[in-house]
Amino acid sequence: MYLYKYLFKGLDTTLFRIQQHQDGHINEISDYVDACYLSTFESGWQILALELTSMSPSVDCLSVHLPDHNIAQFYQRNTAVSTTSDLLHYFLHPQLPQFDNLLYYEYFEDYVLYKWCPEVPLQPDEYLECYEEGRIRKRIRK
Repeated sequence: MYLYKYLFKGLDTTLFRIQQHQDGHINEISDYVDACYLSTFESGWQILALELTSMSPSVDCLSVHLPDHNIAQFYQRNTAVSTTSDLLHYFLHPQLPQFDNLLYYEYFEDYVLYKWCPEVPLQPDEYLECYEEGRIRKRIRK
């Protein structure tokens, strides 16, 4: 009975105050750590490794290459995994009229890149990246 009451006792409350720092310096990191509180429900979710938050739709950061500061590309020998950046994938877009005037961010707003398997035929709404020696091609779907 005690465990039931402890787990379902309702919302926890806390008492806090806002004060001005004497030297005028605000340490936001220590203020955040001091104000953190983990309730029983949150700790249960953490112990069970459940997601506490999620972002939908997920957001991805598009990389930008600066002149003479390009990101190197590496391939793993045992797998078909590549670290080709999104910018390089953008430049490998299919040479079709609907891709000609797309800006960098518009390309990734409108199309999604998937792993390409040569044995599986492309669907009518799918396209294939241009071939470049040493790069793994992706299929593109709207």
